[in-house]
Amino acid sequence: MLSLLILLSIILLALIYEFGNGMNDAANSVATVIATRAVSLKKALFLAACGNFIGPFLLGVSVAKTIGHGIVNINVMAPLPIMCVLVAAIAWTFLTTYKGLPISVTHAIIGGLVGIGLATN
Repeated sequence: MLSLLILLSIILLALIYEFGNGMNDAANSVATVIATRAVSLKKALFLAACGNFIGPFLLGVSVAKTIGHGIVNINVMAPLPIMCVLVAAIAWTFLTTYKGLPISVTHAIIGGLVGIGLATN
């Protein structure tokens, strides 16, 4: 029962992280066409959603594979460190977005992974 609760917590945290990622990255990708009024807001958001959904199928997932396997030894990643990485990335993403600071959400998760990797060695 406890492992199911931990798994559901990690999934929830991952969804919150992805919401923050979409909130930042999708806005960056369509800001110019919306600001210049080249495309309506609804069409721009539709294009961003389609691009985010179709992109991995057309262009592959090499970056995700590198992040998942190339940064930290997978054998040291237990559920609690994964939750810590997600919470740190979420907190950093929403804090910097609230303050209006530029951010890379991907760099936030990589920073958390590097931190956990250093702490566990």
